Amino acid sequence: MEHALREKAKAFWAMRRSYEAIAKHNQSGFHGTHGTVQTPTPSKALIQPPCAPQLHLLPSLACAVCLAGLVQDAVEAAWLEGRIRQEFDKLREFLRVEEQAILDAMAEEARQKQLLAEEKMKRLAEDTEALAHEIERLQMEMKEDDVSFLMVRSSTSRVSDGPDVQGPAGSLRPAALADPAFP
Repeated sequence: MEHALREKAKAFWAMRRSYEAIAKHNQSGFHGTHGTVQTPTPSKALIQPPCAPQLHLLPSLACAVCLAGLVQDAVEAAWLEGRIRQEFDKLREFLRVEEQAILDAMAEEARQKQLLAEEKMKRLAEDTEALAHEIERLQMEMKEDDVSFLMVRSSTSRVSDGPDVQGPAGSLRPAALADPAFP
């Protein structure tokens, strides 16, 4: 590809040098004209080929070569435009494939994270259930254990805070009056 473009560039510059040589030869007086050639200024609406100002000076063969060069330039431009379009199409396809690969990778990663989260939630549920069973077991053990010493303490506390049974009716014990923290 690069070699072909170099060859085309060489051919273009060789053709340009030949156009310049023909124009220089024609300006030197070959056709009986002397002096400089006035070139009209190109307007925006009218695009002229590069050798258009000297058309009246060049022989018909030179005009044919110039027109052939213009045609060749147009063909090369169309070919180059098509080639650029193909390269952009390849680039778009490559980017589409890359985008799809990234989206697939992200979807797979999200799926794996979802599975990991579900697994952790399952483990937490199992641990919670195990803790609930352990609590129930400990409560059953506590019911089975002798907690009578707590009950005795509670009944003693109630008796000491209450009225004195042996004293006058409705009187409080002296220790209960003196110490509010007395049990």
